[in-house]
Amino acid sequence: MVLPPRLFQFLHHGAQGLLVTVGPDGWPHVAFSWIGSPEPARMRVIADEGSTTLANLMANAIAAAQVIGPDNLLYLVKGVASLPHGERKMPDGLRVVLAELAVREVKDQSWSPVEVAPLRYLWREPHMIEVERAVFRILTT
Repeated sequence: MVLPPRLFQFLHHGAQGLLVTVGPDGWPHVAFSWIGSPEPARMRVIADEGSTTLANLMANAIAAAQVIGPDNLLYLVKGVASLPHGERKMPDGLRVVLAELAVREVKDQSWSPVEVAPLRYLWREPHMIEVERAVFRILTT
């Protein structure tokens, strides 16, 4: 399965999103994440080193990403995660793990009577904009 062209085009530049993993108790765990797509058949997501999200991905590779973008772009992408890239150190010292998500299902959740506002971070520390740009380069190449 591949991402629809509109979703791929949006994620090919990197975006913020919600990453849903399955905890040891069987319940969903939701975390803000950075999401990108180097090609239509796969997505990449970031999990912080030592986080519940990373522990969940290591124990159970089932994951989903909620993508909310401009012009009523609203998708849920389900897939199976792998961790082929290991840990990465970001410019600010943040340690993250890059996970690949093999796309298994894509659902367009937009609904014409309503328009969603894009999910985006409002950085309080200006240097985080550069960190985010570095993360997007990693996710999309």
